[in-house]
Amino acid sequence: MRKYLARTPLWLRLVSVTLLLVTLAITLTGLFAVRLLRGYLVERVDQQLQAATRPWHDKAFRPPDDNPPRPRRFPGLFHAVLLDSAGNLLRTDSEPTGDSIPNLPRLTAADVAARAERPFTVDSPDGRSWRAIAFAVPEGSRVFAVNLGEVDGTVTQLILIVGVGGGATLAVLGLATFWLVRRSLRPLGTIERTARHISDGDLSRRVPLWPATTEVGKLGRTLN
Repeated sequence: MRKYLARTPLWLRLVSVTLLLVTLAITLTGLFAVRLLRGYLVERVDQQLQAATRPWHDKAFRPPDDNPPRPRRFPGLFHAVLLDSAGNLLRTDSEPTGDSIPNLPRLTAADVAARAERPFTVDSPDGRSWRAIAFAVPEGSRVFAVNLGEVDGTVTQLILIVGVGGGATLAVLGLATFWLVRRSLRPLGTIERTARHISDGDLSRRVPLWPATTEVGKLGRTLN
């Protein structure tokens, strides 16, 4: 590794290190932004889920026409089940079908009480995520779930924006860094050629005087 670095031109090392650090910064910032956004959106879904299911609390199960209106404020596909105290399925009310139905766990009355009406995440056979909430009713418990497709779609859009924006930033920064580093190190080529002439016996050769505050200027004054 050291031998490889020793053979690598200085300009290439400077550009590579700069791009590596910027890539790391963009990646960490993007991950933080995605995590923050998803947490906020899921929390908002939780609030909507809790508000939309509140009319169903502590109500005996009755025929569909006598039940409270099915919640309309769910931000996605809707799925609900009625379980007895042992966790056995009594009734299902669902918009999705087939592999889109969420994999709800079997919840006994004790399990529902332990969750204390805190929303939780479940998946479905098609790979989508759902946010669910369970609460006790006289027959046992109700479990409502809402699809997180809109949340996942928004997060995916942010990932694409960060990816495209980060890639464009890296491209522009890479070109700018390459130009700046090569321009800054260009005097070294002049010093190299002058030193070669001096080593060949042409002692009249001198390098231009660059500002003494720069590394190139200090090297040139030393050579002169």
